[in-house]
Amino acid sequence: MIVLTPDRKEVFTEQELIAEFEAHRDHGYRQFVLIRDDGAWFSAVGEGFGPYTIERFPAKPTGTHLKATGEFKSSEVMAALLDFVRGGESLGESFHWSEVQDELPSRIRESLRRLIRGDRRQGGVHGDPGDGPI
Repeated sequence: MIVLTPDRKEVFTEQELIAEFEAHRDHGYRQFVLIRDDGAWFSAVGEGFGPYTIERFPAKPTGTHLKATGEFKSSEVMAALLDFVRGGESLGESFHWSEVQDELPSRIRESLRRLIRGDRRQGGVHGDPGDGPI
């Protein structure tokens, strides 16, 4: 799994994920993005102990994704992150989700996915040939 914050890190355990989210919360970063190995994304936007908005993006771009209705505390975001990492769908029961249109064009989202996959395979983004400029 990769955590995208200003210091983009890869985490391997739930304990590392918790530590990265707590660092995000305590250092005032505005967005926390987690990318699972299957390519699905989880995004939380907010700071401190909240409020946050939560979105889930599917592994394969469809032009839409799920956005949780409402604003959430950091503890609720942490529970949602752990559920996401475990591959669970219990958030569907805990929150009301709406399907929304992706704001990023699919070409940019796919370029970001290739960049991340290349970084993980090659140990650096220089090993990813990509397909031209974004």
